[in-house]
Amino acid sequence: GLAYLVTDSLSDENVRRQRQEISNTLQFGFPAAVKVGTAPSGGDAWTVGYTPERLVTVWMGGAQDSKSGGQAQELWTAGLWRAVMDRSMEGVASTGFTRPAEVTTVKVCDPGGMLPSADCPAVTDEVFIAGTEPQGIDTLYVRQAVNKETGRLATVFTPLELMEEETFLQIPAEYQAWAKTAGLRIPPQDYDVLLSSQDDPAVHFTSPGMFSYIHGVVELTGMAGGDDFASYRVDIGEGLNPRSWRQVGSDGNQPVTEGKLATLDTAGLQGLYVIRLQVTDRQNRITTALLQVTVDNQAPKAWIEYPAVDQFVERASTPELFIKAGAEDQINLGTVELRIDGVKAVVWSQPPFTYVWAVQPGEHTLQVIAVDQAGNTSESEVVSFYVE
Repeated sequence: GLAYLVTDSLSDENVRRQRQEISNTLQFGFPAAVKVGTAPSGGDAWTVGYTPERLVTVWMGGAQDSKSGGQAQELWTAGLWRAVMDRSMEGVASTGFTRPAEVTTVKVCDPGGMLPSADCPAVTDEVFIAGTEPQGIDTLYVRQAVNKETGRLATVFTPLELMEEETFLQIPAEYQAWAKTAGLRIPPQDYDVLLSSQDDPAVHFTSPGMFSYIHGVVELTGMAGGDDFASYRVDIGEGLNPRSWRQVGSDGNQPVTEGKLATLDTAGLQGLYVIRLQVTDRQNRITTALLQVTVDNQAPKAWIEYPAVDQFVERASTPELFIKAGAEDQINLGTVELRIDGVKAVVWSQPPFTYVWAVQPGEHTLQVIAVDQAGNTSESEVVSFYVE
């Protein structure tokens, strides 16, 4: 099964097309797995490849005592390999690579390799060893509302006529510089914050902060005052531009100075909401403050993808173990922690959740702890495995 996964990668013509000159040389009328490469010194070039019937290896370079100093070219070895393979396959009916029963095909989102979400624009078939198929939904693609003029993330203050939804590919921070040079669209990081025309220092929220992630029971604090204060009211509405509002608590008849305005119970709520504070004076004039928050009352999911429960690992053949974890959240994942034998080994802030561990003899345990941006926490089951 593992050999088939390697073969499937090496015979993928879509990957070869990334290097056009090599791709043209290695176009076949039958399945063939090929790898082209050069030695670190640049003095030796290789092309190694096979069909189910033939194996051809081509090396081009100088002997170790050679003083010619010429650099071998990958394209030369690829061309020679192609010629030898074509000759050796004359009169041979290629059967193609037979997929073992332990290998399955699953539709995944490209390029993340997880199960497609509703926002995934590119779905492809991928092969896996049975039992190692992805369990989580793709989180690389996200749909976000933006201001089409400024390109920034839309907020409750963004005019409705300037707001539109777009799908972006979330690029890990360390690859964003590359993504920009590659022309990939990166999600905007800045909010399109426009001050309300009714902005008043005597009417505002202090906590939670603007654009916060919240869950459970939340205390809303701030200011509700001003000249001729009469009363204040706190409401909550769903979405960036709520069509309806629900009152939080009861009307307040006394001004509040950096204190508690209301207590919000978010039970049953999930997603983007706007909290509204309205202060009415004795002339029935209303001053409004708005607070945009994301309610997340669902804990993330976390699991160990590899190794499997009660798996035996041979230390002699595997001095290092490739550990793969999985985690997802319905809204926004925060951190993912891997514990080996109950001790923290690594904390990830974004996928892939992989870790290379120097194996030690005996029985060991793995567990993943995931925390989302709102503070919800979940723990995976404890996976035991053995190193012989």
